[in-house]
Amino acid sequence: DQLFPGMVDIHRGRFEDGDRLFRLYLRTGTPRLRIQAAHWLAISLRMQGRWNESVEAGDALLAAAAPRPEGDQLKLLGQLARALGLLGSARPEEAARLFESSGQLYAQFSESRRARAEAWALTHAGTARAAAGDTVALEALIDRVQTVGARSNYARDQRLHHYLRALLL
Repeated sequence: DQLFPGMVDIHRGRFEDGDRLFRLYLRTGTPRLRIQAAHWLAISLRMQGRWNESVEAGDALLAAAAPRPEGDQLKLLGQLARALGLLGSARPEEAARLFESSGQLYAQFSESRRARAEAWALTHAGTARAAAGDTVALEALIDRVQTVGARSNYARDQRLHHYLRALLL
């Protein structure tokens, strides 16, 4: 795997080396490699607290994913990367809207996978709503996360609503 050394670099805290590799493949790699490089670059930048650059990496991921046949799944990955960057860069309302709108991209998933992805995205939306101080919207999300999470085969997803209830308190 051409990106594996960069993944090791970011896990070892050698962000500059990893980012350099990811940026190289973002410019020169195959379409699939550009998508993976943008994904890992967004993760690295978030780990460094470089939130605005993380949003840009999410945008690069969205751009690289657009012409692909598996575009919706990749678009989802790009939207989540962008939304996480927005949340970290103190733009929680924008992040929440993006997390919430990603639900339309789950249609091609199996029922359990769709529930897993949606519960996770809606939980992030709830985190963003809490950060924005929007307790009304957060309260509305709690029941949705509980209902959606119950359809997932993952125990984590079935319990995510408790996390949102704690944020509300």
